[in-house]
Amino acid sequence: MKTALDQLCQEQDFYASNLYWYTDLEQAEAAPKTSGKPILSLPLLGRLDTDLSCGNS
Repeated sequence: MKTALDQLCQEQDFYASNLYWYTDLEQAEAAPKTSGKPILSLPLLGRLDTDLSCGNS
C-alpha cells in the first residue's frame, strides 16, 4: 500500500508526510475561502520520489 501511494503521489513516504497539494491553481485559490487556511506555495525542483533529488528539500 505504501509503495502504491508513493508511486501515485510521486513522493517518498507520502503516507507519513502530511503534505497535500493542489495541481489546479483555481482549486488552490478557492480552498482557503472555505477552510480559512492560508495558501503555502513551495517551488520544488527535482523529483520527490527519489533520494537526494530536490535541492530545497
